[in-house]
Amino acid sequence: MNDHWTGYPSAYSEAKSLQAAKLSILQAKTVTDISDNIRSTGKDGIIKLSEVI
Repeated sequence: MNDHWTGYPSAYSEAKSLQAAKLSILQAKTVTDISDNIRSTGKDGIIKLSEVI
């Protein structure tokens, strides 16, 4: 969705795509990293991972 006047993506859609990118990174890490963290540190692993991103 481009801004009507400039033709560039609006700040809103840019923010949405950044949010989507963060979510996909988090999902990619979820299976391996969070399960490893839970094994080594307990539930705190999830908090640490979410603080990183």
